[in-house]
Amino acid sequence: MSAKPRRAGEMATTRAVRAAQRLVREAAGWLLLLGGLAAIPLPGPGLLITLAGLLLLSREYDWAARRVDTVRGRALQAAAHGVATRPRLLGSTTSALMILPVGVVWILSPAAPGWWPLAEAWWLPGGAIVGVSQLASAAVALTLLAYSYRRFRGAPGLVTPVVTPALHLEAGRPVVPAPRRPSRRSSCPSAS
Repeated sequence: MSAKPRRAGEMATTRAVRAAQRLVREAAGWLLLLGGLAAIPLPGPGLLITLAGLLLLSREYDWAARRVDTVRGRALQAAAHGVATRPRLLGSTTSALMILPVGVVWILSPAAPGWWPLAEAWWLPGGAIVGVSQLASAAVALTLLAYSYRRFRGAPGLVTPVVTPALHLEAGRPVVPAPRRPSRRSSCPSAS
């Protein structure tokens, strides 16, 4: 037996819900992607934030789907690299732990000290929101260090090197490998 046909109102509601979900997914994907790219040179999990943005955008865009594996591989390599030796592990853990008291001070927002050369408005800008984000960053960094330690410590061969297509050269020209799976996505957002 076939399912009961939907009414026109139900179909319009379903389309509206799907359009809203897509809009939220794309907005979150772009925010994560841009935030991750900005965080790559800064302390924090920039590659992982970039990966999260690409994963969201890969549901709609081919260009994002093509980059997911490369960014995932580089993020795993960075995680393995950070716990490969005791000094690296100690340095990474110390850096993450140093963020905690800074976040607490930022939340408490003490008055600017006498030696502060700028206006008091420039002392700890952003207020408690910045302090909370620093505490969250430290928690994420410590969690990722624990994960990386459990997964990669003592087994450096678990992560294979990432080779980008531009590194495959034949006769001095880059060779782009064929896609591994056919894609049903378009490179532009569809009108549906």
